[in-house]
Amino acid sequence: MKAGEAIIFDLDETLVDRRGSLDIYAELLWREFRDATSLDAETFICKFHELDGNGRVPRRELFRRLDDQVFTGVGTDVISDHFANNAWLEPLLFADVIKSLRQFSALGFRLGIVTNGSSASQRAKLEHSGLHNEVETWVISEELGVKKPDPLIYLEVAHRLKIDPARSWFVGDDPVSDVWGPRQVGFRSVWLERYLGWPEELEVCYESKISHISDLRARLMSDLHHD
Repeated sequence: MKAGEAIIFDLDETLVDRRGSLDIYAELLWREFRDATSLDAETFICKFHELDGNGRVPRRELFRRLDDQVFTGVGTDVISDHFANNAWLEPLLFADVIKSLRQFSALGFRLGIVTNGSSASQRAKLEHSGLHNEVETWVISEELGVKKPDPLIYLEVAHRLKIDPARSWFVGDDPVSDVWGPRQVGFRSVWLERYLGWPEELEVCYESKISHISDLRARLMSDLHHD
């Protein structure tokens, strides 16, 4: 295979527009229980994102915070069930994702996903977005028992695809989990700059920085032409 063997992607805020998806879900949650909150829809959505902490707050803690700080008389279990049944029924993808993945595949790259999160939520995103049809494999932290940036999670996807990390790319939005972490096992890394800034304490260690998934194609084509 020329220039590279595989491209491995992060999921949330790389392929899946998690923030946009949760805008839609939070409005649904507000409409369902609007009589139990004093917040208007816009304020409720902002508060939801604040309590969610970009997905870094454990789900049970998020539901407890919503019950304590936003709702009156709803209950943590009710909120938890509502989230499980509705949050990821129609996850949004960033506009260029499917077209770009198919272009990368046509260039001969094998495609995979490595994501932190629960099995239920991440599998729902993969299935309901159609991403499960566009990549060969995915590794979910809860199922493996380790999460990014543990080296084992990156080595697992390399093992499943039987690829050489040094001839493959890892693409994601989190400087530690998606750039620094995969570089520790040899992946070439691409930082997709979305909502997270680059930490001052972390040395710049990406090979490329992009703003959209489609921007990666130019770098890959350059590699192919110089192989």
